[in-house]
Amino acid sequence: MLQSDEHQEYRARVHETNIKYANDFSIWIGSKGLVEKTVDKHIGNVEFFVYEYLSDERLNKVNNATGSVDMFLGHWFIRKMSWSNESWIKTTASSLKKFYEFMLEMGYIEQREFDTLKLTIKKNLPVWLERVRCYRDPDIDDMADNYGY
Repeated sequence: MLQSDEHQEYRARVHETNIKYANDFSIWIGSKGLVEKTVDKHIGNVEFFVYEYLSDERLNKVNNATGSVDMFLGHWFIRKMSWSNESWIKTTASSLKKFYEFMLEMGYIEQREFDTLKLTIKKNLPVWLERVRCYRDPDIDDMADNYGY
């Protein structure tokens, strides 16, 4: 088990690495010829995932976090953010797919990880959207009955 000082040092290194990936993604996505508003949306969504979710909930480096997308979009964000909605889930899924495409292109993840991420998003997006609709529905009293949380 990590000691307190070692734990803090590890968190600082992970955070520094994640910042580098997020900054490099900003440059990469900006060079793709997308409209500035779209670029800004992708950057904001990725930064939220990296700085809020991974920093708070996990000690994951971004390049080890492809498996965290389901928990992030399907559970954490829906429950923790009062402004979660279907549109945000869709656009963030798209942003994370672009982010991990960048990570693949740079050699930070392997093709199989990217393929798994894409499949996870394709398979689970309808579930995430239904989950956020139900979570925001005042007529549903107990989400555990419907979704186990």
